[in-house]
Amino acid sequence: MTGTTSRPGRLRRLGLYLTVSLLALGVMSQPDLAAHKSPSMAGVLERVAGPWGASLMNLGRATAIRDIKIAALIDADASTASGYI
Repeated sequence: MTGTTSRPGRLRRLGLYLTVSLLALGVMSQPDLAAHKSPSMAGVLERVAGPWGASLMNLGRATAIRDIKIAALIDADASTASGYI
């Protein structure tokens, strides 16, 4: 079942995406959001919570990227060890 996803999983991801999008538009106008560099959610949290909000978002982003790289290394190592590559 690799590569497949369930309907509840898709609905959760859609709900999370809509929540984040609506939160951003509820705090800042669309032109203000467009003026921010990517990712704009750090700017939104900075506006809502202060400077620590942007720091928290950037820390979370860095952690997620690190975890993705670690998972890719583990997956590549497992594939090599099992003889698939």
